[in-house]
Amino acid sequence: MLLKKQKTKILNNFKTIKDVKKVELPKNALEIFKRRYALKDENGNPLETIEQAMYRVGSYVAKAEASPTLKKVYTTLFTNLIKQKRFIP
Repeated sequence: MLLKKQKTKILNNFKTIKDVKKVELPKNALEIFKRRYALKDENGNPLETIEQAMYRVGSYVAKAEASPTLKKVYTTLFTNLIKQKRFIP
């Protein structure tokens, strides 16, 4: 019962967070991302976009939740907050 109430509250709050599809960053910031934070192949080439990296981080933060449903909700929530620069882990 508590989980259901918590889930409802989270979903209601989630509606206020807009879904960001594309992240616009200055060229310098993208270069720093590629050099320091992107997952790379054996040759050092980036394997992910900035959006994919933000999803990766958001899903990692959401791993703390026990419920698969809440993990999914929190993954989307944290990813969008990161994209909006409202949450910086």
